[in-house]
Amino acid sequence: MTAGPFYNMDLAYTSDNTTVQVQWTNYSDLESEISTYEVSLWRNTSCHSDGQEELLVDWIELTNNYTEYSFVNLNLTMNIPYTVMFKVTNGAGLSIVQKSSPVLYDPSKPTAGTLQDGPDFSTPQVWFSSTKTITGSFLHFANPLGSACPSRHISMVNDPDWNELQQIGLKDPSGKKWSLLYLTKNIDKDIYDDVISVKLARDHRKPQMFTGAYYRPASFENGGTYHVSVKPANGHGIAVTEILFWDGQDTSIATYEYEEPFNWASSVCQCCLLDPIPLDCEFCNCSRYLSDKYGNSTIPTVPSTTTGTTIQTTTQPYDIVNNPDNSNVSEPVDTSIPIAQRACGIQVFSDHYPKIVTWCRSFNDIHPLMKTAVDYNVTEEFLNFKIIFQPEMDDAVDISMCLIVFVNDEELTELCGIPNLSESAQLVLHVFNRDNFVPDITDKFNIFSTKAYFKNLILPPPAGALCRYDIEPFSEVIVPCIPCFGECSKYNCDWNCNVDQHVDFRFTLIDLDLTPQVVDVNETGHYYNKTIIYYLTGKAVTGAGDNVLSSSPGFYIDLTRPVFDPDVMLTSPIYIDATQGEFQPISYQASNNTIKAFWRCTDEESQIKENLWAIGETPGGEEVQRRATHWNDIKGVVVLLEPPEVDNLNNTIKGEIKPFEESVVPTDAMESTDPTTIGFTFTVSEDKSVKRYDMCIGTDKYLDNIFPCTWVGYNTSGSASIKDGYLYIDDIKLRPLSELKTKVWNISYESTENKTSVFHMEPGRSLFMTMRVCNEAVLCTNKSIGSVLITNTKTVLKTSEKGESIEIIQSVTTNSTRKKRETDVIVVTTPEGLEPGQTVVLQPISEEDLNTEYRSDSSTDFQPYIVNPATSFDMVDRLLYRRIHSYVTTFSVIPVGHLSMSGPMNITYPDSIGEK
Repeated sequence: MTAGPFYNMDLAYTSDNTTVQVQWTNYSDLESEISTYEVSLWRNTSCHSDGQEELLVDWIELTNNYTEYSFVNLNLTMNIPYTVMFKVTNGAGLSIVQKSSPVLYDPSKPTAGTLQDGPDFSTPQVWFSSTKTITGSFLHFANPLGSACPSRHISMVNDPDWNELQQIGLKDPSGKKWSLLYLTKNIDKDIYDDVISVKLARDHRKPQMFTGAYYRPASFENGGTYHVSVKPANGHGIAVTEILFWDGQDTSIATYEYEEPFNWASSVCQCCLLDPIPLDCEFCNCSRYLSDKYGNSTIPTVPSTTTGTTIQTTTQPYDIVNNPDNSNVSEPVDTSIPIAQRACGIQVFSDHYPKIVTWCRSFNDIHPLMKTAVDYNVTEEFLNFKIIFQPEMDDAVDISMCLIVFVNDEELTELCGIPNLSESAQLVLHVFNRDNFVPDITDKFNIFSTKAYFKNLILPPPAGALCRYDIEPFSEVIVPCIPCFGECSKYNCDWNCNVDQHVDFRFTLIDLDLTPQVVDVNETGHYYNKTIIYYLTGKAVTGAGDNVLSSSPGFYIDLTRPVFDPDVMLTSPIYIDATQGEFQPISYQASNNTIKAFWRCTDEESQIKENLWAIGETPGGEEVQRRATHWNDIKGVVVLLEPPEVDNLNNTIKGEIKPFEESVVPTDAMESTDPTTIGFTFTVSEDKSVKRYDMCIGTDKYLDNIFPCTWVGYNTSGSASIKDGYLYIDDIKLRPLSELKTKVWNISYESTENKTSVFHMEPGRSLFMTMRVCNEAVLCTNKSIGSVLITNTKTVLKTSEKGESIEIIQSVTTNSTRKKRETDVIVVTTPEGLEPGQTVVLQPISEEDLNTEYRSDSSTDFQPYIVNPATSFDMVDRLLYRRIHSYVTTFSVIPVGHLSMSGPMNITYPDSIGEK
């Protein structure tokens, strides 16, 4: 007899507070048989030992054909034990009385957990090799209170793991310099409401912005679910509020710069088009905006609060860098181009064109950056973000990660195939200025400022918590222990049951009869063997009889063995003697301490998960080494965090190269009279991790828009050069330049094989040579080898010896039919304050030069600066505003090394037509 859903229970439960059901079986009397059954319902005043027992429902007599009875219309109370008294009477009037186990009212429902295929809960098994036996695992959390995998509510103010970032700009992998300064004082904490705010404000002295960043460990492991409420920063579309998951150094951060298909900044000051201009348009300099956009004729009246600003037209030759706290710089400030780090972010754009952007990038941008943008009506209310990093497993070795973003319980975006962040990833809350935009100061008493607010942060369970890893009838596999909670649990609890432990239960189903494949029909009507996916489904049942189901991710059956490739394993020896070379198969070897072999094994269904090998004196033997899948590596892996040093590498530039006749600045600038040939030599680096040397040629320092960076050296000294339209490596003719463009831009080879390859530079062109050196961690350093100026017999050079102004006066041959006059000269005058040794070149351009075609067929970005105007009038990309439609002479002026000057140059040249 039992008063619960199951027999033999020390304590029964019911989830219905109006009914108690009693059921019985196997009562008998062999002589006078059973005459009647009687039931009554009792309750204790409490679970304490001194509790009083009270009659709730008096005895009810039932005939002998009953096997159950329900007490109805009750009002059961929690933590009050109820019992059923049961009386059985035979035909002779003799009876027995039994008392049921206590019954408690429990309205709670079970929570579905995670069921995994395979014996290891943290590493699901996708393929099984048996059709008879399947193993699974799941977690049991004995604590009946709260969540089965408790998340953590994090205080925005009092949690000790929070940190405040100090940083100059953003560590932008593109090399962009941000006018942004991260300060601790721009983070404000509200201890009463447990809210923090990050302020983005314009500096009243310099053209830069102040902001802050609040960060802490993200507790990232096998994905996770994050909650945070955000009130995005307002600010006329300038401010971007971001939730950033940063997997780089916690001393610096970077972000993704979302670009609109149109110029969003042009709409920031559209309020200037209203007449009169509204007062909330004070963040714009409307006079300048309208003058730049429409000219002076359509400027409406500007409020008197608007003040003019001074535009600095001459840039400083040096960048000024400061420490984040504006203290004195006591050591060099790192100005190198940062390396892209693994990161994901959710950006909120408010005001004009509001939207939410989700993005992820990989380390060093090895994989393309992933992003998605969704228009969203961003108001001034808090947005409740739910951010889920969800792992997905398609086979035994490949795990992909998805990022799903919910806003106010509505799924907004989903990115799959994102990089898997490490356990050291940081959660960063910050605000930055969009596109590095710095608004003008139009009212010194009302400078641009805005704030974003963050609260209600909920993190996943701590790293290491097992609960973070998410065809056969049901059979009982586990009876978990019941912890002791309060007085009422004394009837059936286990004092040794750990209430705070997640227990990993493993179970095995045996005597199954699974089929790996089934014959199916595809879309074309053909039959094929379709692999069947099976799921383990678990049912958790409470003492009250309520249950909940959970299914595993699914698994397959593979009964076929891996197959060794006979072409590799049988046609030639698989052994290699290291003393004879790294790639020479042998049947005999001279080494007695090293044995090396290679093999190829494939499996078209479940693929190869691991390889085990042994060494024996007979085929299949293990006399020398037992079969194993691991070994003690004598090489290891070296962690490289810094790019290679290049200052100790020696380089020379190849071709018809010679130094200038006078000492010039920069000192590595040279000239060449051969516009079709150039290259360099290099020595091998002493750094053993360096594995790649690239040659790059550009129109300015570190650019490669003339010859894209191309791998030209491995681990030995050598040379690379361009000659006759071909790339030469170590003076060996390798390939035409047009094929290099094919490899970069994926153009079909057939479309380029019949084309000529040309490398021909213009007179006056400066070619900047760069060698890019990369180590095995794909960290690279660019070394500038120098610049080469293409000259000819007409080139005129003049050098400033002590920084004085340069004046070049040069007679020219014009295209005019009139007689030569004194005005047929070109006069170039530079400003004072040049660097000693700074040189300026005047390059006259002849008719032959104008009609020559200049090309670099290895690059799609190369644009010659000499294009004959007479033959390009009808070209769309040559429709120049206020272009010169006639010319008497043609020339160019080039500063050697592209050094900037302290001010503008003055150039005087003849500009007359015919006899005028």
